[in-house]
Amino acid sequence: MNGNAGYQIIYPKCSKFISVPPFRPPYGRNSPKDPIRIALDIGGISIPITESKPMWSDFWRSVERELKIRFYRPKSIKSYKTALRGLAVWAKVPPHMMTKELVRNYLLNLVSKGSGSAWLSVVISAIRTAFDKLGGMNVSAGLETPRRGRHLPIVLSEEEIVLLLSAATSLRDKLLLGIMYACGLRVSEVCRIRWSEIDLERNQIRVRKGKGNKDRYVMLPKVFSGIFEKGKDKCSPDHYVFAGARPNSHITTRCAQKVMEKAVQLAGIKKNATCHTLRHSFATHMLEHGTDTRYVQVLLGHARLETTRLYTHVTNTSATAITSPLDRIGVNEDQKCKLYFSKNNGLQYLSEKAFGIKGILEFRLKIRLGFLMRSKKGLWESDAVIEIEHERERIELLGIRVFEPRDGWIVMELPNAEEWDSLLKVLPLAIQKKISEPEFYERLRTILSKRFLARKAEICAGGTCATHEQNKHA
Repeated sequence: MNGNAGYQIIYPKCSKFISVPPFRPPYGRNSPKDPIRIALDIGGISIPITESKPMWSDFWRSVERELKIRFYRPKSIKSYKTALRGLAVWAKVPPHMMTKELVRNYLLNLVSKGSGSAWLSVVISAIRTAFDKLGGMNVSAGLETPRRGRHLPIVLSEEEIVLLLSAATSLRDKLLLGIMYACGLRVSEVCRIRWSEIDLERNQIRVRKGKGNKDRYVMLPKVFSGIFEKGKDKCSPDHYVFAGARPNSHITTRCAQKVMEKAVQLAGIKKNATCHTLRHSFATHMLEHGTDTRYVQVLLGHARLETTRLYTHVTNTSATAITSPLDRIGVNEDQKCKLYFSKNNGLQYLSEKAFGIKGILEFRLKIRLGFLMRSKKGLWESDAVIEIEHERERIELLGIRVFEPRDGWIVMELPNAEEWDSLLKVLPLAIQKKISEPEFYERLRTILSKRFLARKAEICAGGTCATHEQNKHA
């Protein structure tokens, strides 16, 4: 109370000081990193570059040794060695004379030549690991990982997936591409699948040592259950599903990429589709059919949910039973190779000529189209035979069916390539390779389609459009 009666001074209430931090400190990949000097004071220098002054060859071996005992992946070690080799060729100085200015000028040279942010990040990581963390030179101080653009992935439609799998010429190729799409696997993961990792009782495939050296489970498509049951009975559990040419080895990622390139070309898909496109398509189709993003994140093996959200918005639908998209679009395990041809696509007729291989080997190819008839469903169809002659060898490839599901749209159906293996073994390896190339199938498709349409026009013009039953009695 002051001197004036009836008045009281009320002071504002003071807020209390909170001693705890208002925000949670960042963790994981965003957590603050300890300075390199502190880490070096604790653990010491693994490669004394300034004292030993090694040459580049000795320096590479030392770095490779340190990375291996730290359990770096072989692919990461290979990328680091490639990045350091490029720096050595450009700088033309021994490792102990490397400076901050040389490193920055080399990075500027890479940017000027059009290198992307992804490769620049690999180069910076290789330099920081080799020179700073292992050698204690601190030549990458102040460098940050470049920002990477977020580009939308290329996605194939479900109809294009059917065309792609139909264009695969062998059962192995169908299984390889089908598993990549049905399970959303990376190309390196699908190449390393062993028979012991396939659980038919739980309909699951165990993916061992995926990206980040992590294991996970993915669903097993039901359409391939029959193939896996037969394979597990015949093969050893330790063998690879996609075995390589050498004993106890798997196919390389480049081999899988060639299978994808061949199928894309034969299917007539114009998109720049790669093996990873099948993984993008798997995630997109799962989300389009209502699967929750968190389930898709687990199946893809993403560490962050934001990476999965790139494909589409977050859905609130709870997926109690996840179905593989390959089972949804209706692809059968015994589906034959189907190549399509439209009379409006501008392909020109190719006459029968001898195939030459580097001017040394030559073989004669003859294509015979059988009698054209109409089935009970009203479809025009015919059988075809391929006759191959080389020196004294002569073989016939049977089982080819050509039919017209709608006017002007011709489908060539081939048996799986495994059915022809025993016949093709009598030919030289160079000819076998020539026959397995996409150009051979393109030529076969064009010749049969042109002859089919010409034969159909002749029959309809003469008024002899016989049905299947009439031709059978004839």
